[in-house]
Amino acid sequence: MKTIIISALIFLIILAGVALFFVYMFFTKKPESSVNNYLKSSDEVLVSYDKTGNIIFLPKEAKNIAILFYPENLVEAEAYAPLCFKLANEGYGVVLIKPFLNISFFSNINAFKRLKSEKGVIHWVVIGHGSGGRVSSFLARKFPQKIKGIVFLASYPIFDISNYDIKSLVIYAEFDTIVNYEQIMKHFDEFPKDCEFFKIAGGNHSQFGYFGEIFGDGESLITKEKQQEILIEKIKEFLDSIQ
Repeated sequence: MKTIIISALIFLIILAGVALFFVYMFFTKKPESSVNNYLKSSDEVLVSYDKTGNIIFLPKEAKNIAILFYPENLVEAEAYAPLCFKLANEGYGVVLIKPFLNISFFSNINAFKRLKSEKGVIHWVVIGHGSGGRVSSFLARKFPQKIKGIVFLASYPIFDISNYDIKSLVIYAEFDTIVNYEQIMKHFDEFPKDCEFFKIAGGNHSQFGYFGEIFGDGESLITKEKQQEILIEKIKEFLDSIQ
């Protein structure tokens, strides 16, 4: 009987592994070709990779605020390289987390090591898109002394962090039908106090990154470039307020 149970458990583990691999292979959104231009160093930003595959965007003249960026689930991290590169160009070091199987919840250990080992950074801000934003609330609970700000991109906390002294910003898009305003507001009481909510008029969920359109998302009325321009300006304003 014991042998049968063990065999059944092994079979279920293998089945789960095959299912995860299938999801990874067939449902992961790939970055657009234009992303390659932002994976190369410039005179102002050094682009490199750490041992775990995370992408580091280090400005020539870095401020004392650095960013941990979490992608949406099933979106390759590189799809957010343009956003991270442009934030680095403004003087903010960025660590773009590359999760195992492109699932943000599998990537916490990388962030823990980074938060514990990085020197010269006074304030950390976590930015996450969709599911990546929900992971941010977990980090806020784990490292309340290190994380000074969270930016939720079309996202909300997975834990109640309303009593934490952390500046927070929610940026959502008008025509986002993946994570819409109503879904976000259901978690209103879980956000830190004085959280700011900002709407990108005409935008959608897919245009927070460079990976094409997500099935079921609303149709945007602005270009991706325009949504990214608004996004960067708002994030920069938030980061400047922390200094």
